[in-house]
Amino acid sequence: MKGDCLEDSYHVSMIINLLVQFPDIFTISFNLASSTCSLSYMVRNELDKEDYITFCRQVEENIEAYHFLQKKEHRKVAVRKKTLRGFTKIEIDLCGIYINDEISLITHYIRDRYGETLISEIRPEELELSEESYEPWQEILEYFMNRTRGNNAKNLFAFRDAGKVYVFDK
Repeated sequence: MKGDCLEDSYHVSMIINLLVQFPDIFTISFNLASSTCSLSYMVRNELDKEDYITFCRQVEENIEAYHFLQKKEHRKVAVRKKTLRGFTKIEIDLCGIYINDEISLITHYIRDRYGETLISEIRPEELELSEESYEPWQEILEYFMNRTRGNNAKNLFAFRDAGKVYVFDK
């Protein structure tokens, strides 16, 4: 029984690490059964149709180029948007194993594209932590995103608020 709790805690730790490392991520949903991760970002304005189409194409091209250079099998990403009272919530679904590199690539692209209009709890330049402090997670993420047998947690949802990370099992 303790092994199950420990195994579940690794998935929670992985999600917490992602939210701490990438404060621009608004929420993360992770379905353990399907190994599907959904990242959301909030932008302070409404995206027009042309900007959204360009954004979707660029995200797909960036991920495809990364997989080509890393000699990995390419998996498509799904991008959705929701407009909420002058804000836009961008949701990106990643199927299969997506490690920090892919999430980092997407997050940095969104940060570069939307700049100060991207809602972030802590601006990246204010972080005192170096990216090297997260290197052990590169190997661990790939391993644990495949570990689903025997897990009680099925669908994790996480977000940041006031410097804290909250993770729920829906």
